Amino acid sequence: AGGVAAATTSTTLLLVRHGETQANAAGVLQGQSESQLTARGRAQAAAVGIALRSRLSAAGVRVAPVVYTSDLSRAADTAQALADALGAGGQPPSARWFCSHMTQCHLS
Repeated sequence: AGGVAAATTSTTLLLVRHGETQANAAGVLQGQSESQLTARGRAQAAAVGIALRSRLSAAGVRVAPVVYTSDLSRAADTAQALADALGAGGQPPSARWFCSHMTQCHLS
């Protein structure tokens, strides 16, 4: 009664896989090997960014997202497309974006 309401915050974590790569298109498993995005992969990344921007806007989210990526070019290029669409870009990915431990892990 008469107390101050506590402010609530939430964090949403979204995981996005990179777009199609040259290796994907050729049916080759790439693991940690470098493989560039195809034109289709670049379009996929841009489309995901646009869809996320639309959903975040519809949900009333006004804070620019933070984007992290592994240092593989396919992941960094996908992250850049997302950041550009979400308004978190403006400049090329910097060292602060890259997390060398953000690679696939094998669970057995």
